[in-house]
Amino acid sequence: MRSITTIILLALLSGAAGCVGGPIVGAECAAELSPCPDGCYDLASDPSNCGACGNACGAGEVCDQGFCTECPPWVEGCGDTDLPEQDADVDSDSDSDSDSDSDVDSDSDADTDSDSEPDTDSDSGTGEATLCPEGLAFCGDECVDLASDDDNCGSCGEACPDDELCADGICEPDCPGDLIACGGECVYTGSDTSHCGECDNACGDGMFCVAGVCEADCPSGFATCGELCVDIMVDPFNCGHCDEVCPSGNCWAGVCTD
Repeated sequence: MRSITTIILLALLSGAAGCVGGPIVGAECAAELSPCPDGCYDLASDPSNCGACGNACGAGEVCDQGFCTECPPWVEGCGDTDLPEQDADVDSDSDSDSDSDSDVDSDSDADTDSDSEPDTDSDSGTGEATLCPEGLAFCGDECVDLASDDDNCGSCGEACPDDELCADGICEPDCPGDLIACGGECVYTGSDTSHCGECDNACGDGMFCVAGVCEADCPSGFATCGELCVDIMVDPFNCGHCDEVCPSGNCWAGVCTD
């Protein structure tokens, strides 16, 4: 009789051990969670299982989209994942293999709460949306505008050369005076037939760009320089007369100015 009782107890304990872990229902994790040896976790944001089971982020880091990244200094409490306590939870789960069913249930509930709360709490600093205002990206230790930041142009770490500026996420020449950058070069939109009035606004064949407007004829008071109709009083590429270029990009009354 004693041996039969022992066998029954071992069978019950074995069944309880199979239930230890995170919020696993029917041996399957919820849709947004991934199965790990000690439970179900969100690998995109869980600092103890970041990107893969058991891949823990270091001190001062958070898990963002499955990658460990440094916390911005201005977010209070960011990265306080308290990893030692999480390890203790794992140990307690394994120890509960030999405990009663009620101990297993309480461990499972605790794991469920600890896993779900950091993922959705904006104070935890997980995810770029909680770190930077809308329209900005988190690069290194600051929020930047990838459309205009010369050190992070278009993407983090993409720096423009010293003689270029970031415009709409693309490094463009740093044009002086009345010139603007269009297609990687400095142009004067007052007479440029490919960029008339604005970048990429091209005039039709045989037409002129007159003071930023496409016209069929070059009117009186303007000069014809090659295929261009220019106002030599203000055109920085034809200042005073054809082909007189102003290094400053400024032409006034037919004279180059600073």
